Amino acid sequence: MAEMMVVRPGTRKAMTTKFAVVCVVAVLAASSTATAQVRTPSCDSSPSAVQQDEASLRDTIAESLLFLFDGDRTRRDALAATIEVTYVGAGRMMPAAADSLPRPAREPGAVTPQRITGWIGINPATCNQFRIRLPSQTARGIAAGAVHKGFGRAEPGPASPSIVHPPDGALEMPDQYCAPQTGPYFSGCLDTRRRSGTLTYPERTITNFSSDGQLASCTGTLVGPRHILTAGHCLYQGNNVWNDFTVIPGRDGAYWPFGSTQMSDTQGLNQGFRWYWIPEAAFEAPLPEWFTGLDIGIIVIPKRLGDVVGWMGVVARADAGLTTAANVNKGYPAGSGGPIGFHPVQLEGAMYGDYHLCSVGDYSHHDAQGWGRIAGHSCDNSSGHSGGPIYHSFWDSSVQATVPAVSLIISHYPAFVSDFDCEHNPRPYSATRITPEYIDWFLFFRSWKP
Repeated sequence: MAEMMVVRPGTRKAMTTKFAVVCVVAVLAASSTATAQVRTPSCDSSPSAVQQDEASLRDTIAESLLFLFDGDRTRRDALAATIEVTYVGAGRMMPAAADSLPRPAREPGAVTPQRITGWIGINPATCNQFRIRLPSQTARGIAAGAVHKGFGRAEPGPASPSIVHPPDGALEMPDQYCAPQTGPYFSGCLDTRRRSGTLTYPERTITNFSSDGQLASCTGTLVGPRHILTAGHCLYQGNNVWNDFTVIPGRDGAYWPFGSTQMSDTQGLNQGFRWYWIPEAAFEAPLPEWFTGLDIGIIVIPKRLGDVVGWMGVVARADAGLTTAANVNKGYPAGSGGPIGFHPVQLEGAMYGDYHLCSVGDYSHHDAQGWGRIAGHSCDNSSGHSGGPIYHSFWDSSVQATVPAVSLIISHYPAFVSDFDCEHNPRPYSATRITPEYIDWFLFFRSWKP
């Protein structure tokens, strides 16, 4: 099996990842230290709004297919005819609560579906929910076109921060150390996270989600100009209820050097194409079954923040390559905590990461192609890190440079023990793994509004 997998373009053969490092000219988003207010979205599930959302989805898919295949309308029409778009009812948007980094029960009989055949999403501006299904052959064909266009590659972006500094006027101090904290829920029973700078690439592509601009909720990663990978439970609460929040790339406490974007519509003032998507199997499953490899979500945000800060690549690596890579995790701890503790000197809304590399392994919940959808890892994290990336640098010989690639998404704990035992479990946390199947779906959504 090939060490690096990116897509399965038309055959089952692996394709080696190729990342482009190309500068994009863009106007920097305004820096700010402003905070957002908690907002209650005004939903619109009238027949006209539903029709408009469906038309927008279909038009977006048609536009992306036409772009992927260089204006070939015959191929576009053939692929579009196999894509099912169905309205599944009205949802609700609620301000996101602090992430609790769930510790799921180990229910007997929970089974990961063999294939991910569809995703369910919501337009946060209208609260209308839709299902998209496509055959595997269609997904592979779209993925092949997306790879040809360069989607899935890393992009450092042109970003440099504004001269606006944090409220106290102090410059950012990257990689600040603090005394390790002991506790029963951390790798080796020791929390060894440190504060990270956010102005450099790729750290600035890591985003904080916040319902009020102050408290942290979850973490995500820009993987396109307006595309974010995160955990499904950061988006969806169950019972047709979804989380509303502001997306803040490279946040450093009250300092927002690259701007932000609000996901819901506020009285028609915040227009723009935006969607959340999670696997259909997760939408329909009880919460414990999410943690069999379904805890993944994709967001299309209204602002092109990736043109400012850049974005990371996305890869599916074979077991041996992923286990031996120099894997790193950084994210945004949530101050309200949860049962796994909170480092007492951490700043709300600041980025932290374990200064040790993540040990990755213990693959489980394998899909039909034999890829484990769940992996254990050792990087210390707590509430708020959910949805954050585990990434590593990959040498791209075509550009003679190393580029960052997301291969896992922080999901939950514990990994593969019935009770959390930090002394004897070398990989106490779990992450959702990027598999070739997920790459196909990611490239489908990544082709929207590129």
